[in-house]
Amino acid sequence: MTGTSDEPTKSTVPFSRIKVRTGALVFCGDEVALIRRDRADSVHYTPPGGNVEEGEDLRQALRRELAEELDLDIDLADGGDLMWVVDQRVTRPGPTPPPRKLHLIYRLHITPGLRATLAEQERDELPATAARGWSSAASADPMGGKRGRAAVLR
Repeated sequence: MTGTSDEPTKSTVPFSRIKVRTGALVFCGDEVALIRRDRADSVHYTPPGGNVEEGEDLRQALRRELAEELDLDIDLADGGDLMWVVDQRVTRPGPTPPPRKLHLIYRLHITPGLRATLAEQERDELPATAARGWSSAASADPMGGKRGRAAVLR
């Protein structure tokens, strides 16, 4: 039966919304840039990036996000190929149904000289909530193995 009040609408079904996020693993030698996110009950590290705005070109979204978070002009970096696509089911408390996030992860390489010019504090977050750090790429296993020891550079 359709149209009954017992039937969930698309906006209330868990994981029926899909958000697209673009980000990059930015390598300098054998180290990779990560954003440290301090939350009330946890600390975690993510590749720099963020949500794609409605109607925004994916490459433009990547350019905007890396400029906001690292002050990085992606035209000064090598690479830029889409390397990984991750389909994540986001869970969180509250009345809003959880979305799925489709993470499009690009790979960029920068020189030590360019690295020295990057922002040390994420530019689009409130003070002291996110900072950029670098972790040895050899110890940062994105598949859940040994965790990287990112040293926050202040």
